[in-house]
Amino acid sequence: MKTARGFALVELLVVLAILGVVLAVIFTPISNSFKYFGFQSEKTNIIIDARTAMDYLTREIRKADIVNTEGNTLILDDIVYRSEEGKLLKGNEIAVEGNYQLFVEAVTSRDIKVEILVKDGNGEEYRLASVLKIR
Repeated sequence: MKTARGFALVELLVVLAILGVVLAVIFTPISNSFKYFGFQSEKTNIIIDARTAMDYLTREIRKADIVNTEGNTLILDDIVYRSEEGKLLKGNEIAVEGNYQLFVEAVTSRDIKVEILVKDGNGEEYRLASVLKIR
């Protein structure tokens, strides 16, 4: 009787099945961490964009001599700031690009509440609000 050389088909199938299970166990957490990193990166970028818009509006409000609100528009020294199609507009020019919705409310005669709403690709909303004192 000859000694068998190589592997039988059943042995190869068993090894491939075990290898598949081991690789699935190893790579599932890795792929989930990449997916989670992508979500967190998008969220971070959205928050950075909202803070950029809020910082811009804060500087403009503090520089203005006359501050008024009408609905969700902010009027600073006869220049209208509003959000349209996700962009923050100064007059008819784009001041800050992003996916913004601007809400402005006069709390008192000396305080203005500015709120920026940003939505991510999944429709989750992020709000950034600040109450600013008019000088």
